[in-house]
Amino acid sequence: MKIPTTSDPVNPTVPRTVDDLLDLEAIKVLKVKYWWAVDVKDWDTYRSLFTDDGVVEIDDVTYSSVADVVALFEESIQGHEVIHKVHLPQIELTEPGEAKGIWCMSSVVRGEKMNHREQGVYHESYRKVDDEWLISHLSLHHVLLQPEGDTRLIGNESHWWESS
Repeated sequence: MKIPTTSDPVNPTVPRTVDDLLDLEAIKVLKVKYWWAVDVKDWDTYRSLFTDDGVVEIDDVTYSSVADVVALFEESIQGHEVIHKVHLPQIELTEPGEAKGIWCMSSVVRGEKMNHREQGVYHESYRKVDDEWLISHLSLHHVLLQPEGDTRLIGNESHWWESS
C-alpha cells in the first residue's frame, strides 16, 4: 500500500532555519483560518486565503474559481451547523515561496439538507504572495461520508492514498 507523504516520509518537514519554522507555522495558521471561515460562513475571509489563480478540487469536481466554491458552500451549508477538524499535517517547503501539504479532516454537518459525518484527506499547494502564505491548489478526497445515526461505514470506493 502506498501511503501519501511529502518527499521525506520519515521527516516530512525538516526546518533548517527560524524562517522555515515561521513559514510552517504560517501555513498551519492559514489552514485554521480556512476552516474557521467555512464553519462560521465568512466567505470574504475564505476568498482571501487563496491565490488569484487558486484551484479547488472536491472529489471528482474541479472548480477553477474560488467564487464557484463559495457559491457551492453558500447553497449547500446555509442554515447548517458545521464543524471541521484538521489534523496530522505533513507540510514541506519545496522551493522559496512554495510549499505543499497533506492534512486529514473530519467534520460534522447538521441541518435541513444534510446531516452527516465525513472524513477526508487534503492535498494542497501553497504560494507566498506579498509575504503572505495562500492556498494555490486544494484537493479534498472524501474517505468516508456517514449519515448521522448510521453506524455502518460508508466509504468512498477509491482510495485516498492513491490520490496525488
